Amino acid sequence: MLTERYSVSGTGHPVLLLHSSMSSKSQWKDLVKTLARTHQVIAVDLLGYGASPLPENKVGYSLSDEARHIDLILSDINSATDQQIEIIGHSFGGATALHWAHANQDRVKALHLFEPVAFHLLDPPCAGREQIDGVINTLIDMLAQNDPQNATRTFIDYWSGPGTFLSFPPHIQQAMVGQIEKVALDFQALSNEPRKVEDYQKFPFPITLIMGSQSPVSSQAVACKLRDHLPHIDFHQIDCGHMGPITHPHLVNEIFLSKLKV
Repeated sequence: MLTERYSVSGTGHPVLLLHSSMSSKSQWKDLVKTLARTHQVIAVDLLGYGASPLPENKVGYSLSDEARHIDLILSDINSATDQQIEIIGHSFGGATALHWAHANQDRVKALHLFEPVAFHLLDPPCAGREQIDGVINTLIDMLAQNDPQNATRTFIDYWSGPGTFLSFPPHIQQAMVGQIEKVALDFQALSNEPRKVEDYQKFPFPITLIMGSQSPVSSQAVACKLRDHLPHIDFHQIDCGHMGPITHPHLVNEIFLSKLKV
């Protein structure tokens, strides 16, 4: 059922929450509790995560598929269709937010991002692009060799540090392994996204951008490129890694909450 793919909490101005890869709408539970006191909070399971199905067309999967999924959900929530929306996005959810916002600029009131992994913005030669391309190629090779366990370990340890995957109990590891197919599709969509940084420079709405000081060079490179090229941007660097919205929600949510427009 479509209603299982999202949650709606509170009333007021709508705020759309988009999670990272290998996560779900539940990653925002602490933020939802606070934000729902003053806003209508819409937390979405992106395709292949939580209660949402995998994309039907895997070969041609792109961020446009995620945008259509979001549109379907918003059309199911009547109160969210006639108002401008504020969007909070993390990692893959942040890149999806940029894509959706570009196609729906008149519907966006503000954009709030934590390290959107819009790797398509990194033009070679670029250390960040070379690093993430290496991770992607390794992950794809492992999946081709029918080794989803090590593909998942590669993905988790890149974003959260060596040894992180093995630190989880076996049932958590297996749940992650079950999502690695969608992670590969996420990288496919990010690599094939045609937008350039110039496409985002004309955004008429304010943008909040947060970067972790301990994050990998690839996501930092994207954040810095957006910081240096986009107008109306409010940039913050905080002491955490790429998974800050999950590992350090008190630091991240404080900034998001301070920027949301009532």
